Amino acid sequence: MCLAAVLAAVSVRAGAESLESASLSALQFRERFQKSWEARPPQRPPRKLWHDPKVTPRQPGFVGPLLGSFKLAERLDAHRNLLNRQLGASAWDISMASDDRFKVQYLHLSKPGVSVLKRIDDLNRLRGDGVVVDADAQTHYRVKVSINIFSPVRGSTVNLDPVNGTKGPAHKIKTGEVLDQVKGHSYVFRAGGKEFWLLYGTDVDPNTDRFTTTRSLVFVNEAGLDSKAWPVSESQLALDAQVGVDLGGVLLTLVRASDGTLRIHGR
Repeated sequence: MCLAAVLAAVSVRAGAESLESASLSALQFRERFQKSWEARPPQRPPRKLWHDPKVTPRQPGFVGPLLGSFKLAERLDAHRNLLNRQLGASAWDISMASDDRFKVQYLHLSKPGVSVLKRIDDLNRLRGDGVVVDADAQTHYRVKVSINIFSPVRGSTVNLDPVNGTKGPAHKIKTGEVLDQVKGHSYVFRAGGKEFWLLYGTDVDPNTDRFTTTRSLVFVNEAGLDSKAWPVSESQLALDAQVGVDLGGVLLTLVRASDGTLRIHGR
C-alpha cells in the first residue's frame, strides 16, 4: 500500500473529545477515547494530500544543478512489490495503483500470472469495516486500518484478515513500515531543503478498472500529517524538452530524454 492510502486512512479528525471524566485512569481514558474516536465520522475533511503541480514548458537554457537522474524503464512499477504477505495458500505482492489524475485509488494484489485490482473510491472506507478484496475464488481478505490516535501516521495498523472461509494467516502491519517501504521503493532526492520520494507507475483506466498504456510520476514529500504528493503525467513531459514543475514552491526542471533517462534539475 502506498503513501496515499496510509495518510488518507489515518488523517487525524478535527475536534478532540472533551475530558468529561477527569477521574478516569490514563488507560481507561485512552480506551474510551480510542473507541469514541473510531466510531464517529470525520468532522471536517482531512488535510489535503494530493496537489496539482504547476507544469510549464520552458525555453532551452540554464536548468540549474542536476539533482538526480535515472532510467525510467528501470523504475517503472518498482512499487508493485511494496509488501509481500501470504494470503490464503499463496504469497502475494501488495501495493496500490491509481488513474492518471490520482482521483481513483486501487488496492493491487499480484503474483506470477495473476493481477487483481480492487477499486477504492473513498479511502476512508479503509477505516470502519474496511474493504474485502477477492484475490481469487478461494482467497478473500478484509483490509482495514486501525487508527492509533496518538501516532496516526506511523503508529496505526493495516489489518489483513481472512474472511468468507479463507484459510490463511492474518497480518498486522504498522503504517510506519508501509511508509518505510514506500521510501525504499522510490527514487529519493533533495530539493529546496526538502526530501522527495519519486514513484513511476502504470495508470489504471477508471472506466474499465484495468491497467492502461499511460504512465505517471508521483512526487511525495513525507512530513507526517502535513505530507503532500504531486502527480505528473508522463504525457506532460515532451521528449528532450525542459519542463518546469512547481512542487509547492520548490521549483524543478525535468527533462525526459529520448534515451529513456529522466533528469531532475533544481536547487
